Formats: sequence, structure tokens, C-alpha cells
Amino acid sequence: MRKELVMVIDEVFFIIGKGIIVLGTIQNEKVEVGQKVIVDPEYLPEFETKIKGIEAFRKKLNFAKQNDNVGLLLDKLNKNQIKKKMKIYSVLF
Repeated sequence: MRKELVMVIDEVFFIIGKGIIVLGTIQNEKVEVGQKVIVDPEYLPEFETKIKGIEAFRKKLNFAKQNDNVGLLLDKLNKNQIKKKMKIYSVLF
């Protein structure tokens, strides 16, 4: 299993009714809605989540590509699990 950096988190927001949204710049070639990703808290165990949505400039997207500044809506996380500067990776087999 190999990991590829998707994003370093610049900002984190919790929106009632939606969940956790992280903002940052996409580092790899492409990410898509429904894709499983790994959040790396650096000094704690990694955990897996899924991208539930992608938005850029108030537009919903199905995917984002390298150098896009986007918000990722992440599945099944609470606001205490995720912080600025954490890294999000995609898993490559």
C-alpha cells in the first residue's frame, strides 16, 4: 500500500447538518466524491474517511484536480478529530 498526498489542511469548519469541511489546495492529480482517504494526525494513529462532497467558489464538483483550492466534505468525523496542518492522503495499491 502506498499513500499519495491529497491536501495539507489550511482551515477546518463544522457546519451543522453537513459535517466537517476542510479547505486546502489539491496536491495530487485528482480526487473524486466517494473516494476513500486517510487523515494523518502526525503523532496519532491514522484514520480513514470518505469524501462526501467537493466545493469550490460555492459550486459543487464531482472531482478536483491538482492546484485547485477546494473544500472537502468528509464523512463520519467529529470536530475534535481534525485540525489545521493535518495531511490527507489517498491510498494507492
